[in-house]
Amino acid sequence: MGYKNAELFTLLESELPARQKIRALLQRVIDEECADDADGRGCLVVKTCIEVSAHDPSVAASLEQDYGVRPADLRAVIESGQRDADIAPGKDARTLAHLVIASVGGLRVSARSGAGRAALEAVADATLSTF
Repeated sequence: MGYKNAELFTLLESELPARQKIRALLQRVIDEECADDADGRGCLVVKTCIEVSAHDPSVAASLEQDYGVRPADLRAVIESGQRDADIAPGKDARTLAHLVIASVGGLRVSARSGAGRAALEAVADATLSTF
């Protein structure tokens, strides 16, 4: 989880406008899932959430701690975008942050279920359209 979080934090701290940061995050997931050399392992966090956390309280606690970091950082990016008029100011930044996280998980699960790149791109576009 640490490696992926470091990648996420680097992206979120970049000089890109907020909307572009979020699109880049979603695009990275799509590209990973659609890569020709994808090894089929997928995102450890998504798989662990689905398969293990319900049966292992220590794993659930670790995932909860990991999840606690991401919404706060995404929320900060979204609020910055709202101040810069890149994201609609009337939207709840906390809710949008959770939407991004849910979209990331949904993209990964959808790809594993057979959704192609075009469908995943449409999901990313729909996610951003709410901003």
